[in-house]
Amino acid sequence: MVSFGGLCRHGSIHKPATNLDVTPLYTQYIFVWGAVAVPILAAYLIRTFPGLVSRVAPLIATLFTPVVVITLVAFFISLAVTDNNLFLDRESLLVFNVMLLGVMVLIIFSVAEASKGVRQRFGEIVLFVLSFVTLIVNLLALSAIIYRLDQFGLTPNRLAVLGSNMLIFGHLTLIMLQLYRVCFQRKPLIVVEQTIAGYLPVYGVWALLVVIGWPLFFNQF
Repeated sequence: MVSFGGLCRHGSIHKPATNLDVTPLYTQYIFVWGAVAVPILAAYLIRTFPGLVSRVAPLIATLFTPVVVITLVAFFISLAVTDNNLFLDRESLLVFNVMLLGVMVLIIFSVAEASKGVRQRFGEIVLFVLSFVTLIVNLLALSAIIYRLDQFGLTPNRLAVLGSNMLIFGHLTLIMLQLYRVCFQRKPLIVVEQTIAGYLPVYGVWALLVVIGWPLFFNQF
């Protein structure tokens, strides 16, 4: 009889089932074509089955908002106990900003969905907590960006990221204040939705400024 320990010592358990390496196949064909097909498939499903989206959207907002709050708190704890330094690690700061944008989109999406149904105090409080935690995340990202500007100098990318984060910070502050009024002053949730919609043109102006003004300002033409 062959023992489990003997297998481990001889390395038999670590042998692959086949000698076929499928990594290049997945990387060059399945992953690439799959990534291109996902938005096309999503657009097809939305056009063909609009009722599916209306049923799934509230469920996503309800399930993911509390999970994201817990994830952000855990992320802060991990930053405190690990050697990860957002002020020096450019890749970590990039991931941090992507996460910030994702949470911002989730807040907007959740508010839009919550305003369509019956008011739920627990959901409103979760949104308020999420906006508050995300505001702290944004402050940390802004601090890291300003530090990098001071240490490594001004570049178009750093200035664009700084401006975008400042716009998001202002938007989040307004959203958090309105959610506070909704939770503790019993204001209707529509005030948050109006705040979100009223700020969207600011993003449009900033995008035009970056696309048109940046090349002129930094002599790229």
